[in-house]
Amino acid sequence: MQDEPEIYELLENIQPFKSKNNWVVDLCFLTNDAKHNNLSKTESHKSTLVEQEGFARIRGARNVVMSNNYYNGVRQDDVFIDGSGEVSVTKHSGTTIITIDNKIMFHGKKLEIVPFLTHCHQEIAILNKNIGDLL
Repeated sequence: MQDEPEIYELLENIQPFKSKNNWVVDLCFLTNDAKHNNLSKTESHKSTLVEQEGFARIRGARNVVMSNNYYNGVRQDDVFIDGSGEVSVTKHSGTTIITIDNKIMFHGKKLEIVPFLTHCHQEIAILNKNIGDLL
């Protein structure tokens, strides 16, 4: 690589000690592990966030009942979260926002796979363009 110092610098700049981001290490680990050990074992972790702006914010809770509540004189939606984390809403104001967060765990590392792969793709595209410009 000493013959191509600009390319060496580009490759060095994506390393965690320079970029302060582990994306390339995580990607290499996951692909290497999958290549040598077949598909990686995964676990899915689902977390639910229930929000009523200015009134309530509940993440990952179980066995919750919010009923007949008012905020600034406005009847809030009734929210029921069962023992498995499933949410049901009886609408009154229609202001309840439910966000479901799915993370996939690969060998103990939680990753939101689509944003992770999107980030990797963007970084690789930039690296590819920069190296192409030098060649």
